[in-house]
Amino acid sequence: MGMPKYFALESLYIENVTITNIEENFFRGLTIKSELRASDYKLCCPQILNPNISADKCHAPADVISSCKHLVGDIVKRITIWTVGLITLVGNGTVLVYRIGWNREIFKKAYGLFVSGLAVSDFIMGIYLLLIAAVDIHYEDIYVLEDVKWRHSVLCQFAGFLSTISSETSTFFICLITIDRFLKITFPFGQYRFTKTGKIFSFTLVWFFGFLLALIPITSTEWNIYSSNGLCLALPLGSSKHDAFGQIVIFVNIVLLRKSTANLRINIKRKQDDLNIAKKLAFVALTDFMCWFPVGILGFLSLNGHIFDREVYAWIAVFVMPVNSALNPIIYTIPAIYQNCISQNVCLRRRT
Repeated sequence: MGMPKYFALESLYIENVTITNIEENFFRGLTIKSELRASDYKLCCPQILNPNISADKCHAPADVISSCKHLVGDIVKRITIWTVGLITLVGNGTVLVYRIGWNREIFKKAYGLFVSGLAVSDFIMGIYLLLIAAVDIHYEDIYVLEDVKWRHSVLCQFAGFLSTISSETSTFFICLITIDRFLKITFPFGQYRFTKTGKIFSFTLVWFFGFLLALIPITSTEWNIYSSNGLCLALPLGSSKHDAFGQIVIFVNIVLLRKSTANLRINIKRKQDDLNIAKKLAFVALTDFMCWFPVGILGFLSLNGHIFDREVYAWIAVFVMPVNSALNPIIYTIPAIYQNCISQNVCLRRRT
């Protein structure tokens, strides 16, 4: 319901009041002379207020991600989502085409299977980013009027599912790749390695747990994690403990991965190939650590109720987390494609 037909107040305080049915010109018939204070940023949007309540008299905390007009707050972040999304989609798409079309033999090795699984995971992240970017354009200038509808839509739940399964499986595959390389370098004669059954089982297990973790927020009616923000992300954007728990686990996992790759660099007597692999793994661990470390810190501090500036959350959501999916093809496959090109003199023939 809206307000009475004609009513005037000196001030109105509706902080800590949950209002679900916010519609255009919600305060019609109401005049506020001094100030209006609310907990929901939408109540201070021009599309919601009427001409008798000026926007400068309305005070409410800004949303972590969205604004009155846009799903993604400002032009820089919108451009960032499009850019990272396209790079992620094209980069990982190239990896998959190369693996399937020209290098199918790689699937016989655990490393090749895991890297291909990683490419699929990151490709899904690209789909998620472009989906959010498209929805942002669809609701341009009127987002505040469609916010509740969007966040509780099937499409938002699907977007959250995509982002979660991508993030989780990507982390798992990087761990498997690291374990495989560690075994290859430490036991060069194959005493310990992924067997054919073992690699397929591990590959299947990653996707099983990825789907399971991504489905839990959808099947649980109590959490409403994907509906908690406009990007439909299961991020610690508030102070609730269950939101932060998953990110803390990921953070600890990446720290352990980083320590394991550091051990690979100790033995300087290995072959040059082994050293190059160790350097690559160290770089992978570093990039993952840089991407997930801020999320882990947010999770830890969120447990204590600390609230960060909205810009911190927004940039982590639209850039820090997705950028790792864009980097993985550069780290794992593009150098391999180039090396294969050089070894077969294909590049040289094309140059001449």
